[in-house]
Amino acid sequence: MKLLCGGDDIINYNDFIGSGTHGSVYGSYLSSMIAVKIFNIQNCDDVKRGEFAFQETSRLHVMKYQHLFDDDVIINIPKVYGFKYLPTTHNPKCCMYFMDRLINIVQLAFNYDRLYDETLSSGRYVGIDTLKLMGYTDKDISMMNRSIASCMSILHYGMKIDAYDVEFVLDQQNKINAIDYDKVNYYHENYPYIIKRKLAENQYENCRITNQHQLSRFLAKAIMYCPHIDYKEYEEWKNTYIHIATHFNKQHLAEHVMTQYEYYF
Repeated sequence: MKLLCGGDDIINYNDFIGSGTHGSVYGSYLSSMIAVKIFNIQNCDDVKRGEFAFQETSRLHVMKYQHLFDDDVIINIPKVYGFKYLPTTHNPKCCMYFMDRLINIVQLAFNYDRLYDETLSSGRYVGIDTLKLMGYTDKDISMMNRSIASCMSILHYGMKIDAYDVEFVLDQQNKINAIDYDKVNYYHENYPYIIKRKLAENQYENCRITNQHQLSRFLAKAIMYCPHIDYKEYEEWKNTYIHIATHFNKQHLAEHVMTQYEYYF
């Protein structure tokens, strides 16, 4: 899905990077290291207060708590900036924002089959054994595994968002990047309340949270790219996730979340 909406001096429409639920991503004439995400006007207000705000706030939280990571763990959340309406603020038809561009990314689909390997418009999705076939070692896999678990735990307990459908990709510098915040919600522990969860374009479900058990189930269903519970990498992921949660006094909740994850998956 290509979306054209002006900004011809900024957006390189010949450099199509990919598309998401509501918008498209292109390169920019301003820099080869900048990507431009553009959206239809009917989604712009939601994007501005949703994925745009969530990604930048998540980036700041990860930077704040990076001292909690193992020494070899490298988590990056690309910076977003320059939100604007196009073609003008007086006659808006679309909106856009800039994001640090990731080059030659590989999607870390650790929850898929170990030999999973598929190329989509947004990048290459690979499983654990496929990464090994690409030359990555057990040590590399461990670093990626703990990176994903550490970041997810910080988003869950440091920032208090569900991190639903956040994706983890490996860039050409072997940094783990957490991207895609269009379905993310805040949560709290003052019950009861309802969270309206976006499943896909124009598809939602209402999640009623009345106690900590339901909250743990809600967070468990949000965990993506965690190795299958039958894989040896699962225990490492689980232990890392719980360990990071202890720094926020959320060890009990994190343990309950993983119990729920094991029940559902």
